[in-house]
Amino acid sequence: MFHRMKNWLHEIRGLDLIPVSLWLDVLCTVACFFGAIAQPVLVIAAMFDTSHYPAIHQTAADTFFCLSTISLLSFMSFMRILSDLYPDNKHLALSGRIKAVVFVIFLLAFLVYIPIGIAITCPARLLGIKECEEVEHLSSNYCESYAHPDMDGYTILWTYKDCPVRFTMRTVAQFTCIFSLLAFSATFAFDLRPTLMYVNPEENTPPPPAERHQFLKSVAFMANP
Repeated sequence: MFHRMKNWLHEIRGLDLIPVSLWLDVLCTVACFFGAIAQPVLVIAAMFDTSHYPAIHQTAADTFFCLSTISLLSFMSFMRILSDLYPDNKHLALSGRIKAVVFVIFLLAFLVYIPIGIAITCPARLLGIKECEEVEHLSSNYCESYAHPDMDGYTILWTYKDCPVRFTMRTVAQFTCIFSLLAFSATFAFDLRPTLMYVNPEENTPPPPAERHQFLKSVAFMANP
């Protein structure tokens, strides 16, 4: 994603659209910065599992999705400006629409997973060894193998029976977020072209002056509303 943004920026700089280039530089930097930070945070979430480090895992997961949201939001703003700059570019318009659909799905799932899911307070609890054997009907050896090292009579397993709707909702939302991020990355298969491709690929010329002037006015308004 970030490599493609840089290629587009390099091409736009050749069109002498300095205000546009600066504004896109800002969006590109924001998208790249938060996207890059999100990656090691995801590694932390994977390294610290919910059984032994529930607080670290949950904090890292929530942080990852928040950073990814900022990165994707910046990129979608980037795409919107490109679409306005090249209104007759059908390939770019199609790519932007597909990305927009995936982003909306991600954003809705994110809102359910983080703000709404956290607002509904119903914490999970550790599963007791007795409950593990009698209620969950698991073997004694299995339950004992997951005994909590610091809490007698409890396992390191979590039970979500007290609030099944909340945890099911958050689980589905989290899966949708992850799937949407993968799908968003897959949409860049539509962008595997050397240039932005103007209306006539053989006429590698910038937009007409009138369209450029109107677009510069819109970008100036975005920067200074």
